[in-house]
Amino acid sequence: MELIEYDVYKDLIASRTDKEKDLTMVTRQLDEVTSELDSLTSFLDKYEATQSELAESIAELEKTITSNNDKLDSKQVLADKANTDLEEATDALKEETERLKAMRDKYNSQETKDPELADQIKVAEADVVRLQDTVTAKQKAFQDLSDSIAALKDTIKSDKVAASTADEQSSNNKARKEDAEEKGELQELTNTKTERTAAKGEIEAQLNDFNTKNQDIITTYETQENSRSENIIKKPAERLYNRPPVNAPVLAKSMKVTRDVVKGAIDEGATGSEKDLRDDALSAGSEKAFNPDFMDVSEAREYTLKSIWSTKQVAEQIKEACENGKYEVRFPSLSDNIIYTLQHFGYNVVLENMDLNFAKDQDVLVSWSNMGEAEKS
Repeated sequence: MELIEYDVYKDLIASRTDKEKDLTMVTRQLDEVTSELDSLTSFLDKYEATQSELAESIAELEKTITSNNDKLDSKQVLADKANTDLEEATDALKEETERLKAMRDKYNSQETKDPELADQIKVAEADVVRLQDTVTAKQKAFQDLSDSIAALKDTIKSDKVAASTADEQSSNNKARKEDAEEKGELQELTNTKTERTAAKGEIEAQLNDFNTKNQDIITTYETQENSRSENIIKKPAERLYNRPPVNAPVLAKSMKVTRDVVKGAIDEGATGSEKDLRDDALSAGSEKAFNPDFMDVSEAREYTLKSIWSTKQVAEQIKEACENGKYEVRFPSLSDNIIYTLQHFGYNVVLENMDLNFAKDQDVLVSWSNMGEAEKS
């Protein structure tokens, strides 16, 4: 199997991505002009029918408005008469009520009650009840007419708005048609769609040709890379360079809470002498004489980075191979930072059995033998 270099693969992927972006862009542009063309074509095809429907609708609305205005005039006449009748009935009720009150006052002031007056009071009371019923009925009739007039006015107003909207739509349609015809918009959109369709076809052909020529190379590299991942363990950059984690703010808050909780638990109830004793013990406990392996946080960070970017993890195996007169040593797998470090210091690092289609049981071969011209690359 031919080995594919990463730079070759990277360039091919970049080229393919650029072509795919171009295809996505021209497809979007083609969709946009197609939508515009379809909209304009549909508008022009339906123009006459739409204008006719709008004209019919406007005529019908105007007819309805005229009819309702006539009804409104008639109802207003009836309402005026009903209001006059109501006022007359109300006046009659008021007059009869006052007459009844006067009769009652006169009757109540008599030492000897006049039976004829009593009969007249009864008749007047009945008249007041009758007149009150009349007023109530006329009030309802007038209110019904008023409600009917208000509803009719709302209907007329709504119909006028609808007629105005339809008329505006008809004017807009006419202006749009005339503008499209004057600018030759239909032909222009048709030409643009033809151009973009051709452009899309050309880019698709280029992409298909590119894939035909290069897909085997891309697939070969990815197959090799999948196999290499069995032997080359990739470490996250956050660890290799001691970068802050993505959730650093959350961790910082949690760390503060933990520190406060622990500090509170330890400090709570401690006397002054106990605190001094604790501080002295902390200082003494970090001395090399007592704790030879002690490292403060900066030393620990430095030590970790040194270990990451050193051959310390494989130095013992390399030394043992040298003592046995060998120029190479094999490992089932190595992390990418160790391979980088070995290569930095001039070691040759290859995968064995790469000529066997990257068999899964291959090893990482680290050698320090003279590889001639290959070594220079």
